[in-house]
Amino acid sequence: MPTPSRPPTIPHATNTRAAAATAILVLGMHRSGTSAVTRVLNLRGAELGRDLLPPKQDNERGFWENRAILEQHETLLAGLGLRWLDLVDLPEGWQRSAPARRFVAELPAVLKQQFDGSRLVTVKDPRLSLLAPLWIEALAATGVRPTFVITIRHPHEVAASLERRDGLTRAQSQLLWLQHLVDAERATRGQPRVFVHYERLLADWRTELQRIGAQLAIDWPTAPAVFDAAVTQFLAPALRHHRANDAANPPLLPIVEQAYAEASAAAQGPAPAALFDQLGRGFEALIGTVAPLYRELAARHDAGHDAHLREIERARAAFATKEVEIAQARAAFATKEDEIARARAAFATKEDEIAQARAAFATKEDEIAQAREAAAIRQADLDAARQTIDALSAELGNARGLIDGKDQEIAAARINVDTLTTELALARDNIHALAGEITVAREAHAVKEREIDAARANIDALGADLERAREAHALKDSKIEAQRSDAELQRKALAAKDQEIDAARASIDSLTGDIARAREGFAAKDAEIDAARRNIDNLAAQIDAARHAHGLRDATEASLRGELQALRNSRWFRLGRSLRLIGRDA
Repeated sequence: MPTPSRPPTIPHATNTRAAAATAILVLGMHRSGTSAVTRVLNLRGAELGRDLLPPKQDNERGFWENRAILEQHETLLAGLGLRWLDLVDLPEGWQRSAPARRFVAELPAVLKQQFDGSRLVTVKDPRLSLLAPLWIEALAATGVRPTFVITIRHPHEVAASLERRDGLTRAQSQLLWLQHLVDAERATRGQPRVFVHYERLLADWRTELQRIGAQLAIDWPTAPAVFDAAVTQFLAPALRHHRANDAANPPLLPIVEQAYAEASAAAQGPAPAALFDQLGRGFEALIGTVAPLYRELAARHDAGHDAHLREIERARAAFATKEVEIAQARAAFATKEDEIARARAAFATKEDEIAQARAAFATKEDEIAQAREAAAIRQADLDAARQTIDALSAELGNARGLIDGKDQEIAAARINVDTLTTELALARDNIHALAGEITVAREAHAVKEREIDAARANIDALGADLERAREAHALKDSKIEAQRSDAELQRKALAAKDQEIDAARASIDSLTGDIARAREGFAAKDAEIDAARRNIDNLAAQIDAARHAHGLRDATEASLRGELQALRNSRWFRLGRSLRLIGRDA
């Protein structure tokens, strides 16, 4: 949006109560009506500086803030590690910190650049409520008289507006409202100041402006004729979007409710310092309790706010892309419209050409009609001439009668001549017929020669085909011969396989004989084993009988053991044990 226009040029006052220039500093919480107060003071003659912030959607009538001063405030708070919405008590001695000293040193140059030559200026920024002590020091150094307007608005209305604009909670906004009030009152105590209620300003701005001038000892410059109308139009009731009596509003914090009551009373009369001191101590105690929780909530809010800003940036990027696409589509549409316009122009040209052709055709039809009329006249003249010729022909017939005799003679002579002529014509016709027959014969001969040439070409093609067929047949013969060789090899391989099979069969037969003979040998061995078993059984029986019957002595037993051992060492005994025919205990 464009930068707000400057107020009408107002002559500087010549009868101000103080020789020095005066600065009206408008203090108060964000969304408390500071913009409305500042614009009224501006319309009444207070200068705002050369560089103003433009209006935005959340403040469509303008902020009436100086951009250069706002940047100085933001730099100072950043140097202190703070923002305007940080709910913390400024540390003790903060006015002597390096950022504060730098701010006090640089502010005079900024004021000179923005307000050089102005005798009555006004500065508005809600951050002034926190930084007023430094302003008092800097203005004293430049010889400018500081005065203060502390703007009051119901905390519910402030909180509703901040919730909509910045997403702050109602409780957070109430505490910030209290912080700005306590700091503004404490810093301006003993200075020319006035409390102004936003609601009273909207209801009766003339009385409030008179109070401001009286309490700040300001002699206003001569007001222009359009002053009343300009202020009335600016302070339209439609600007007030939030009301404190909304049933949805939660109860105020007790300390905030007490502070609002004291500030509202100060907007109509003196501000008791003791009551504000009590509010200040209560606020400091409250901040000491809730500061850790507030910092955590503020961090969460910042994270959410940053995410929201990123979403907005992504949406803006997508919107920009869509705008480019729309622009491209519009350009394409414009191109199509140009093509259609050119086509329409060409069509109109064709219609003109058709109209001209139709006009030319009509002209030609007129010319044809005129020619037909002229032809009709000529035909009439010709008919008249024919009639004249017929009359002359009748007269000529009479003359011909006299000549007919002579004509008969001449006719007889002509008959003779005609006869000779006919005979000559017949001779000529015969000659022409013979020439035609010769031509036809020649053409037939040429056709026959072409047919012979075609037949020769066909014979050559057939010869080529026959040659290719012979080559293919030879190739097939070679393949068949190769296949025959392969078949012969296969037959030889099969014969070798048959020989191998016959040899294998012979081996199998031989093995079968060996197996049969082995079986016969096994049968003989079995008979021998059976005989050995019987011998062993007989010997064992004899040994048992000898043991039990005779009770042989040790020597005899040793002898028997020897015999038994010899028996066990015999080949048949070992064979019987290996075949498990004799037990291990035998």
